[in-house]
Amino acid sequence: MIGGGALCLKNLKDATVDMDMVVLSKEEFDILSDGIAKLGYSPADKELLKEAVYKNAVVVFEKGESRIDIFIKTIVGMLDFSERMAKRAELYAVKGKLAVQLCSNVDIFLLKSLSDRVKDIPDIERLLREGIDWKIILEETDLQKREGVRWIFFVYEQLCRVENTLGIKVEGKQRIFRKCVEYWAEKPSDFMVDIANTERHIPKKYLRDIKKQA
Repeated sequence: MIGGGALCLKNLKDATVDMDMVVLSKEEFDILSDGIAKLGYSPADKELLKEAVYKNAVVVFEKGESRIDIFIKTIVGMLDFSERMAKRAELYAVKGKLAVQLCSNVDIFLLKSLSDRVKDIPDIERLLREGIDWKIILEETDLQKREGVRWIFFVYEQLCRVENTLGIKVEGKQRIFRKCVEYWAEKPSDFMVDIANTERHIPKKYLRDIKKQA
């Protein structure tokens, strides 16, 4: 389990309306989706289930106002749930042949930092209070290089949103920016475009480059 559902089970979040899960193979997906269907959930896109399920697929199951998102290996099209992440996960419960594992705090933090959703900021704040191993974040950046995707820039933008929204200073943010500088030539064309107070977050040398690119 990843995301808000995992945080609830860790007693780091009161409630969530959706539950995110990741499986590592199509076989695991088939077994899990059958079990979810028996609980009264229906796939939001039934046509997808008729096709071959690829490793980077995400399937949504719904029941009333609640939903379950199942990712297969790749999450939000940018990040693979690696063997390292699987090893960092903690076992929560075992029932029969089902073992439920909770994604580690640092990996939940990473996944939530990849989004631009303001609603994720309270979760990120709680995870920051619990403590983040920035070395792991930086290691995943180097180990998950992908052509056309430098998600470290999205992580930095989300940290800037956190600081703007909460009025705090995120310890470790400058380490993330230094990693951005390593990949500076590959930054997205819209990097920092929708971030307020840009001059607070980007040194003048690089701010000029961003404005020139925009």
